[in-house]
Amino acid sequence: MRYLLLGNSGLRKLSQLQDNLASFDLTLSADQLKTLDEASRIELGFLQDFYAKELPRAFIYGGLRDQILS
Repeated sequence: MRYLLLGNSGLRKLSQLQDNLASFDLTLSADQLKTLDEASRIELGFLQDFYAKELPRAFIYGGLRDQILS
């Protein structure tokens, strides 16, 4: 037996559920997936950019980052 767990999807009609379930049969090409990934990419912002720099990374985990992550 296979179970499908749906969260709060806002469905009110059986036809809406059927439309959503039909999406499981949809197959996207690599180009289509690439286009969707590019369109949905977001800038992570200040903290991500800040921690990507070498100096702040050296201070993460009390300066022991490389030892902890190895």
